Amino acid sequence: MKVLSIIIPTFNMEKYLERCLLSLVNDKKTLKNLDIIIVNDGSTDNSLNIAMKYVELYPDSISIINKENGGHGSTINSGLKVAKGKYIKVLDADDWVDIDCFPSFVSDLKSVDVDAVITNYVYENVYNNSFEIVKFDSIKSNKEYELSDYKSKKYFSIHSITYKTKILKDNNITLDINTFYVDMEYLIYPLKYINNFIYFDYDLYRYFIGRPDQSVNASSFVKHRADHERVIKNILSSYEENIKNTKNDNYALNIIKTLLRTHYIIYCKSRYNNKLLKREIRTFTKYLKKHYKNIYSDLLKNNTFIRWNVKTNFIFSQNFKCLLSRVADRFQQRRNA
Repeated sequence: MKVLSIIIPTFNMEKYLERCLLSLVNDKKTLKNLDIIIVNDGSTDNSLNIAMKYVELYPDSISIINKENGGHGSTINSGLKVAKGKYIKVLDADDWVDIDCFPSFVSDLKSVDVDAVITNYVYENVYNNSFEIVKFDSIKSNKEYELSDYKSKKYFSIHSITYKTKILKDNNITLDINTFYVDMEYLIYPLKYINNFIYFDYDLYRYFIGRPDQSVNASSFVKHRADHERVIKNILSSYEENIKNTKNDNYALNIIKTLLRTHYIIYCKSRYNNKLLKREIRTFTKYLKKHYKNIYSDLLKNNTFIRWNVKTNFIFSQNFKCLLSRVADRFQQRRNA
């Protein structure tokens, strides 16, 4: 059995795919333990040819799934079906792993038997040529923990988590297709089955951020806001059915509340201050209040920004000071009418 399966979702990544693959094949001893699955999601550029070149060079460690475009979730679903490794990790084609610590990480995976393995990740900011390391200082390296005992507000992102493959396969973990932001589903859906984890203090995942077409850009969030809402509703449903009142309840809620805060920021801090956005966020707020009243109440209690936007029926203030100013303007307009 291979030690680690790595799914590489790839859509029009000819500029970056080779850098990603080079970071994985750098150490030939480590390569023997890898099951690298490049999932070409209907690319129209040279991505497939680059992938095929590496399959020819390393046929025992690299394979290709060539499929019609179906989005990030569909690539992970496809890769998971054929994964042969003890553990599994998702590595986007424009990202890479740190070549200095990657061999040690793979070696460590041989000796552990936990449900998830956590490592650090690094924001590689292309727009200003800087980087930021995301560590988990509240826990100790090389120590096993119960997930229910993890109390930090800093949850484990898709970049930091490596799952035991058997857990995802045996429980048919499947992500939404043709949808952005399914990485959050990847964090929530397995929680029913995750008991313990171990943390290794490796700055392993290099997250290349700042490309104008990335889904995490502000304009992309607004453009794909319907997908963001769909993912939230999927996650809330999964939480209600599978995680609520279990030992991982609080951990899941922390992720959900972060996702909800992001959703309100997409609307309330958008430069597109129009009637359509206001109507959408008002409708979503009614949905949240009706179906998940406790989550809604807690969200408002702990977020002044969201609470005041709700109270003013979404004036869309950028901050509290701005909100008071706009409320005063509205009051003055009514007096002058």
